[in-house]
Amino acid sequence: MELSHAARVRAAERGATGAPTNKKGTCMNQAGMMSEDGGSELSALLASVEVGDPLAVGAQTIVPLLRVVQAPRGASKATLLGEALAKGEATVTEVCLDGSVNEVRVRHAGKELLLLLDGDQLLGARQNRVFNASFLVMPGSDVVLPVSCVERGRWAYQGGEGDAAARHGGPADLQYGHDGPSDGDGGDEDGGDEDGGAMAFSASNVTATMMIRSQKMRRVTTSVRQGRGYDADQRAVWTDVDNYLKKSGVYSTTAALQDGIDSRRGAADRALIQIPAQPTQIGMALVVDGALVAMDLFGSPELYASSHEKIVRGILTGIDSSGPARGDARQVVSDVITRLGRAKASRRPAPGCGDTLHGELDELAFAAVVHEGEAYHAMVAGA
Repeated sequence: MELSHAARVRAAERGATGAPTNKKGTCMNQAGMMSEDGGSELSALLASVEVGDPLAVGAQTIVPLLRVVQAPRGASKATLLGEALAKGEATVTEVCLDGSVNEVRVRHAGKELLLLLDGDQLLGARQNRVFNASFLVMPGSDVVLPVSCVERGRWAYQGGEGDAAARHGGPADLQYGHDGPSDGDGGDEDGGDEDGGAMAFSASNVTATMMIRSQKMRRVTTSVRQGRGYDADQRAVWTDVDNYLKKSGVYSTTAALQDGIDSRRGAADRALIQIPAQPTQIGMALVVDGALVAMDLFGSPELYASSHEKIVRGILTGIDSSGPARGDARQVVSDVITRLGRAKASRRPAPGCGDTLHGELDELAFAAVVHEGEAYHAMVAGA
């Protein structure tokens, strides 16, 4: 029997476990598979970082992170989602025609590992989502991955980023009034198919805002360390999106994060022109009022360069305040990197391939995806 959208919302609020799946989507038990270690891959990546010259943008400071230790040729080599989708090497779809709020299916036919970023947006299908952590997918794989909804007022197939304008114009629909298809037998009355069409997501050219990513990652870190899987607390994610839309002065008929981002895209793109990626850059940090909000680190300059515009747009579209930047941002970031080099991490076999690392140190939370001794992406959430 097909669940109503309200029933799906209640199920979503119970969270996504992120347990690995076989090709039919059947969960496999991960009990007892998490371990505590030093996260040597992350420690090695942090040890290779030099903090670059800060750039003030209003009251915020963006700090580039540079690699001073040259990585071996081919280290942390992977394809990012946008590129893989554009080349037809990967698809991201609902897990089935009926869909599941906190899961999507990724099929990868490329020749390199596929890297999916924590907080990367998926647009279209039944509702927009973001990945709950960073994951790697092997070539030839079909895997179900945990996500969170960032468009809670829609549960119906439609297009991707181009439909944003149609959602503006009135108070957000927060009553979950959309029912899923009444026929639960997997038919195609919505016009979708498992490899594309309406069931397929498109990639956004901007992540969720840095603050939303930071808050979500902190909750996922706590969940993983408590043995509850990659649960971002769906209700809290919706609250974060609602707050962002309110601050943006945007009324979205489907309470879509993307609508708030679109309202700030012009200013963000103009500022982005002044923030090019540097040749040895492997990450970016955001500091506000003398404290770290969050930072991204990649395993190579090539991986970062492929993600630079998306990451920086996520920073720029989240800026809310003006006025002079405060504090020594370079020193703030340097101190965080030094402290994290001594932190312990919980290691968990990841859906897809490799492991995820999650840890907490005082006010900091951090996560990374690693494979065969290399860290591919890491994120740190500050206070």
